[in-house]
Amino acid sequence: MWPATERFGLRTAPSRLALVQDLLNTDAPAGRADPDDLLADAAGATRWAAGALGGPVLTDDDASHLRAFRESLRAAVRSPGATVPGVRVAVEAALSGDGTVTVQPAGDGWRYVVGAVLLAADEARLTGEWHRLKVCRNDACGTAFYDRSRNSSAVWHDAARCGNAPNLRASRARRRDS
Repeated sequence: MWPATERFGLRTAPSRLALVQDLLNTDAPAGRADPDDLLADAAGATRWAAGALGGPVLTDDDASHLRAFRESLRAAVRSPGATVPGVRVAVEAALSGDGTVTVQPAGDGWRYVVGAVLLAADEARLTGEWHRLKVCRNDACGTAFYDRSRNSSAVWHDAARCGNAPNLRASRARRRDS
């Protein structure tokens, strides 16, 4: 269901936050076995959107907009307090007989996808899960992961792979300084 995240063997974030994580993981982190950016062109973006959202069909222009949005979103996840530049998307709201309001993305192409991602991000903010979505501190990696640590202090998507060398350097520096 989450093709970008699963290709790296990661556990997905809970609920709809997994969509945000998956969009962030559509790019090609340096040094990974799978070098493909899933949003590189219309065909790849459509395949990703079909797996993550059940559609829609996307064009090369849609893929370009999604890549730009992905980078803005990555910057916002890396720097709490940063904001994603505003984009105009449409949503549809419905009120059920029991007073429950449901909001769904509307529109076509990249706007539909961005609407779905923004709704998922807002839901995560309301449930308190947003702060657990992180981007690996290793700049060469940049993989988005859901921090399941008790105190929400993880900074590497995989401490052995991405954190080992920086932690070793820091440890050696502390020993030299003491």
